[in-house]
Amino acid sequence: MNSQLSLNQNFEGFITITAATSVAEALKRLEESQKQLAVVVNANQPQTLLQGKHLTALSSQGSKPLAELLEQLPSPLVVDSGVEVLETADLKQLGNLLKKTKAPGLIIYQNGEVSGIVPRKAIAQALPLDALTSDTTRSDLYGDSQVVARTYVCRQCNPPTYMRPRQGETPSCPKNWLHGNMEPWN
Repeated sequence: MNSQLSLNQNFEGFITITAATSVAEALKRLEESQKQLAVVVNANQPQTLLQGKHLTALSSQGSKPLAELLEQLPSPLVVDSGVEVLETADLKQLGNLLKKTKAPGLIIYQNGEVSGIVPRKAIAQALPLDALTSDTTRSDLYGDSQVVARTYVCRQCNPPTYMRPRQGETPSCPKNWLHGNMEPWN
């Protein structure tokens, strides 16, 4: 069975919060917005994607800026905006990454800005049951359209940042350009 997920048809509303914002202020802004997701940015570069529960867990540190607490928040999973549809193998790999990092969704990044968020539940709903048990561990042949796109990781970020470009050369870290090129994950 082959499933597909159209990314732009599964965007969920979100707010943007700067990394300099305190935990208390971020929680207040998220609650007032009535959105479920917030992207924490530093100079338009995504630092993490979080939900109210992440901020509530940090409420004892209410006056601290989010920038000081990024290590305690989920790793950002960034997908290049050139990707429009995810196939079953992509969904499975991203589902596993979402589970591993406990991220609430995928950050879609375009022209230096966050253009959308695909929530974790959309990935889970699109995954066919047989994909959860089948083994698709064949190695990536980058450039082959029948093979899952390569995922890159920046291990200099804490927590690590993951990115899935669809084309081009090895990406630079979207969280901090000073980290340079990312390395293949898996």
